[in-house]
Amino acid sequence: GPDMPNARRDALKAAVAQARLDAESMAEAAGGSLGRLVVLSTGMAQESYAVQDMGVQLTGLREQVGVPTAIRPTDLAVIAVAIGRWEFVPQR
Repeated sequence: GPDMPNARRDALKAAVAQARLDAESMAEAAGGSLGRLVVLSTGMAQESYAVQDMGVQLTGLREQVGVPTAIRPTDLAVIAVAIGRWEFVPQR
């Protein structure tokens, strides 16, 4: 099956990089730059609940009708959320 732990870590790395790029864009638009990283955390994306709920429903359906549910690797999505807070450094 898919290597979910590594896929999740790769998604987290990409999410952190995107959070920093977004923060840099906002700081630049506000006339400054980023300072030191103050807080970095992760959370669940809302979309991941739908994937989990669907899996539960499919499992329940399989038990009711006795038909196995095939899940292909392309059906799985890895979603990561990174929340960062940096100091804002105004231009001098």
